[in-house]
Amino acid sequence: MSSYNHILAKSIENGGMTLESHLGSVASFAVLAARHAGMDIEIARQGALLHDIGKASIVFQRRLKNRPSPLELPFRHEIASLFFLKLSHPELWPFMVSMIIAHHKSIYKDISTTGIIDLDIEYKEDILQFHLTGFSSWVADALGILTNLNFPGVTHETVITEDDAREAYFFALDYCKKVPKDGHHGKDY
Repeated sequence: MSSYNHILAKSIENGGMTLESHLGSVASFAVLAARHAGMDIEIARQGALLHDIGKASIVFQRRLKNRPSPLELPFRHEIASLFFLKLSHPELWPFMVSMIIAHHKSIYKDISTTGIIDLDIEYKEDILQFHLTGFSSWVADALGILTNLNFPGVTHETVITEDDAREAYFFALDYCKKVPKDGHHGKDY
């Protein structure tokens, strides 16, 4: 039994699936889909394991239980998931960003104006600070989940600092600003 069963991917009302179970299931499916499509299986697996790891955030977990205040900034679990880019080889970062940041929302001019570029325009550095809320208190749980799921090279000794998280966020933001309007990155996975 995992010691991370208190960290949910879905609210109790929506099934209460644990984050670890969700990420494991998505990774298994991503590997099958990548194999069938002739794509890189390891890239698909890493992207699947990272895509929702930001749900370990204390802000996200709190929002599963209580509606946020209308005065609170928008929270995008995808942004918090970006904080773990360092776990992948730097050459894979563009692929990881693509698989993480746009799996629910467009990066810009999203209908709800909550894409990463929309939020940067509206809130500047405040949006990053909000997503880093309590980072030191939830990063170890996120890394523990990834360790249990055998993310390459991740152990209970692995460390992701707030500086690592900032670097990853700004890399992703810059990368997204350079993506062509048609969304095609010029490379296939």
